[in-house]
Amino acid sequence: MTKISKIEDIINDAKNGKMFLLVDSEDRENEGDLIIPAQKCSPESISFMAKYGRGLICLCLTEDRVKKLKLPLMNPNNWGKKTTAFILPLVFLLLKEIQQFMQLLIHSLKMVIFPHPGICFH
Repeated sequence: MTKISKIEDIINDAKNGKMFLLVDSEDRENEGDLIIPAQKCSPESISFMAKYGRGLICLCLTEDRVKKLKLPLMNPNNWGKKTTAFILPLVFLLLKEIQQFMQLLIHSLKMVIFPHPGICFH
């Protein structure tokens, strides 16, 4: 059986920037999460989570912060005590912005008449 750490040790590890595994209750999700305080997070820790955790990489935000940043929720009615109020993935939001930019760029290019074939730099 794997040893479960004392909460004091976990808090101390977090303060020192160490990643730790937090295990959910068997009657809830019955899974574990790799946790590191955001201010201690590094590209190496993100890489480790992506390689070995093989799940979602999440950032905890308060409800006030989500509203201030105007981040859309996946399910706007998901604020229950035993639920997770996920926002739309940031990659999705960035891709949406890129898609809007590309549509504007394509529209602009269609408005220009090229006298002969060539390369368009942007």
